Amino acid sequence: MSDFKLIQNSDKKNKISNIEIQGNLTIKNSDSLKKKLIESEEKYNELNITLKDIEKIDVSAIQLFYSLKKNCNEKNKKIIFNTHFSDEISELLKHSGLDKIFINNN
Repeated sequence: MSDFKLIQNSDKKNKISNIEIQGNLTIKNSDSLKKKLIESEEKYNELNITLKDIEKIDVSAIQLFYSLKKNCNEKNKKIIFNTHFSDEISELLKHSGLDKIFINNN
């Protein structure tokens, strides 16, 4: 998989968006990913983001998720991450301390 795939199912009545993201989350895809995440943040009060089958993730994608989480918290919107990272990605995030971005605390 050379790109990323984003599947969104939304409950417009309750303003909840369920987003599943797969593939490569790298700088190559960061503009497209950013645009889709911002659109969701603006429309919905709750974002449930599932990251699965992630082949690559770099700092640009991690910054997007950090910024999204921060913005949601500032606007009292709920954001929940479900991550299904490979052992390799999980270890890299853990050793760098960046795994804390994906911890749900709201």
